[in-house]
Amino acid sequence: MVNISYNNIERNGEGIGCWCSSKSNIIHNTLRYNYCGIHPHDESITTINDNMIHNNYIGIRLDVSAAATVTISRNIIDKSLWCGILCGSNSKPLIGGSFVDANEITNNENHIDSRNLNTINATFNYWGTTDENEIRQRIYGNVKFVPFITDVDKMVADVSGNGTVSAYDAALILQYVVGLIDTFPISEMDPKSPQQSAPRDYTVSLPDISIGEGKTIQTPIVINDMTGLTAGGISLKYDSKVMRAVKVSASELLSGYYWKSNTGLDGEVRIAFAGELPPNVGQGEMFTVTFEVLPHTEGTTTPLILDTIQLSNSLTITKRNGSVTVLPSMTLLLQNYPNPFNPETWIPFQLADSSDVSIIIYNVKGVLVRTLHLGHKDAGSYILKGKAAYWDGRDNFGNRVASGGYFCQLKAGGFKDTRKVVLMK
Repeated sequence: MVNISYNNIERNGEGIGCWCSSKSNIIHNTLRYNYCGIHPHDESITTINDNMIHNNYIGIRLDVSAAATVTISRNIIDKSLWCGILCGSNSKPLIGGSFVDANEITNNENHIDSRNLNTINATFNYWGTTDENEIRQRIYGNVKFVPFITDVDKMVADVSGNGTVSAYDAALILQYVVGLIDTFPISEMDPKSPQQSAPRDYTVSLPDISIGEGKTIQTPIVINDMTGLTAGGISLKYDSKVMRAVKVSASELLSGYYWKSNTGLDGEVRIAFAGELPPNVGQGEMFTVTFEVLPHTEGTTTPLILDTIQLSNSLTITKRNGSVTVLPSMTLLLQNYPNPFNPETWIPFQLADSSDVSIIIYNVKGVLVRTLHLGHKDAGSYILKGKAAYWDGRDNFGNRVASGGYFCQLKAGGFKDTRKVVLMK
């Protein structure tokens, strides 16, 4: 068994090839700008799940025998210049096939091209439209398909009856499509309908995290209560000059949900999810976003901003943003500012490790003038006003010191460093 996961594969003739009787799991990869993204051959047993396959000439090409097994689920297959999925030989892949395994097959010159006499099962995928004629124009050969949202569903998109088409409506439509409910709340006009849960207040939170340069970090998205939550969408923004989003993982709270994420946007992660039935669970992590901290970013901080949140049947949504601080690799005393100064100055420093910190100021004769006890400080950068050490130009007795040069010493654990500062009246 060969597992191919979490790779960025681009600008090849063939991104991933699976030959002979190989067994391969191809999961959570990005394949783009290849002639062919994924190409199973012969009797290979291949699982192609949760990949982003876009801007290839051919997204997936199947040249497998009837004995082969190929399942294609929960992928985004987008902007193929010729064909999203090309089915050659005697291939009989399962493409989507259920609500929880639906692919997003959109914006391709041809969505599916089947060059054999078999009937391809490509049901319950999202094709970018609900118009069956438009879908058929981009599907060639014997392909069985069911639109993700039918014309009947489209006419009753506002199934909650609240005057808008929202994530809550999408969840109800999906319940109807898979046969879990027979009627929509709008048809009953009953606020106590068993398909509805009472509107709730939700709080979604991100943490404040510190990490070293060049490392990866797992950032949880936490909700106060998932009870009754059937669908939603989250947009998380961050500074792409500090770090890069690598992947999104769902927690056990999302077990049984259909969800998709996009980490390929500049400085943004988008996540959407929908479940068949409202769960009865409480607080916990919904998703975990893995970031890679970029080189040459030590001492910087990027905010983690919950830019947009849509949650089904919500009353209010409270957003608590977080941050990621890139820890310094070295403890340093930096130059004070302003310098020369009169009568006050700020003394910046950075700590590679947590420690007790003091700033000790001497005159040019080595006589102690002032001691600033800063207390215990966590590892990080203390550079900006409000975090840097502050000296008001007075000695330990409250007297203003004379003009001239002084030596400023940082003591942090066993670390010591000294810089010269100048008071000029």
